[in-house]
Amino acid sequence: MNIKVSSSEKGNNKGSSQQLVDYLNKENENKDIDTYRHFFSHTEDMVTRYEVQSAIDSNHRKLSKTDSKFFMLTISPSEHELRHIKCNEKALRDYTREVMNAYAANFNKGLKGEDLVWFGKIEEHRVDKKTKIQKPGLHWHVHVIVSRRDKQQMYKLSPQSNHRNTTMGAVKGGFDRNVLRERSEEVFDNLFRYERAWKDSFLYQNTLKNGSTKEKDRIRTITTVHNPVSSRSGAILLGKISAALAQVSDEADREEAKRRRRRERGEEEDLGFQM
Repeated sequence: MNIKVSSSEKGNNKGSSQQLVDYLNKENENKDIDTYRHFFSHTEDMVTRYEVQSAIDSNHRKLSKTDSKFFMLTISPSEHELRHIKCNEKALRDYTREVMNAYAANFNKGLKGEDLVWFGKIEEHRVDKKTKIQKPGLHWHVHVIVSRRDKQQMYKLSPQSNHRNTTMGAVKGGFDRNVLRERSEEVFDNLFRYERAWKDSFLYQNTLKNGSTKEKDRIRTITTVHNPVSSRSGAILLGKISAALAQVSDEADREEAKRRRRRERGEEEDLGFQM
C-alpha cells in the first residue's frame, strides 16, 4: 500500500481547486453521463465535480492568499491487494473512508473523517509520463482532495507539517506521515482479512531504507531469530519489530535528555578523547 501526500497534482493549492478537480475528472471525458465515475465523500457515493469545487473553495475561513487551501492524497494499493479485493469500487470507497478516519485522527485533535471536507475519486489507469502510453497491469488508485480546514473551520490541518504530536509551542498536534502509512496497512488488513507478508510491510521496508544503523541492526537480528513462516507468526513478528524500534527510539530520547541536562549544567560532553 502506498499513501502519498502532496499539494496538488495540477495547479496551485493556494487558490481555487478547479484545476485539480478538472484533472481528476479526466477519465470521464468523452463518456456518457450514465458511465461516469463520480466523486464520493465520507457519506455520499455520488458527488458532482461542481459540488466538490464549491465545497473545497468555500471552506477556507481566515486563510491568507499564501496559505495552502487544500491537499491531495493518493491511495495506491499494490496489484496483490487489488486482486484480493477484486478491484471492487465499493471496497475502495469503504477503505478510503477508513483511511480518512486515520488521517483525521493523525492530527491528534479528536477529529474523525466525517469532521473534514474531503472528496475521493477512483481512477483505473496510469499513464507513463514520458511515452503517454497506458501502463499495463492493475493500477486502480484513489485521489482524495481534502480541505486545509475542518468542517467547523476551527483548525488549520496540514499533512505536510513536520511537527509530530507536539504538546508545547505554537503548533499543537502535528502530523506523522509514517504513522498514517502504517495505520492504512492495518486498516486494509483488518477490513478485508488480508494476510500481509511481513517483508512487504511499510514498517519493515521503511526501516531498512531510512532507519538508523541501530534500528537496522535490531530489525535484522529479530527477523533472523524468528524467521516466521505463517501469516500469524508474521503478524507477531511485526509486533516485535515495532516494540524493538520503539525501544531504540526511547533509548535515543534518554541519551538526548542526558546530553541536554549536561549542557544545562554547563558540562562538556564526553566525546571519548583522552589527553
